[in-house]
Amino acid sequence: MDGDVGAAGSTGRGEANLYNLTSFLIVENMRRGMHPKDAGMEGLKRIKQNTVETRLLNSKKEPAFGVNFYILNAKGEYAGVSMYAGETSQYAICTENGSSLLALEPLLEGSPLG
Repeated sequence: MDGDVGAAGSTGRGEANLYNLTSFLIVENMRRGMHPKDAGMEGLKRIKQNTVETRLLNSKKEPAFGVNFYILNAKGEYAGVSMYAGETSQYAICTENGSSLLALEPLLEGSPLG
């Protein structure tokens, strides 16, 4: 989190976030002008690229786990991104217009199980 730029939090496989410094990367990408969704997708791409341990890969050689990011910049723009689409692929927002649920934007199709 950076009060001048924004914040990125995650759920799912926290080790993947920590190993890749993904929340930090997302905030730094927003500092360079990226929209929260684009910054989040770059973070997911880093996790996918750096997941090389066989035990963490599915039959498609993609991450066998889920991770989601919830991102907000200082301008009030927001996004929710996910490694995969799924049943719980929603996040809540609350604006001056009230609260609502929005779909997370997935990087990959299918499921973590391949």
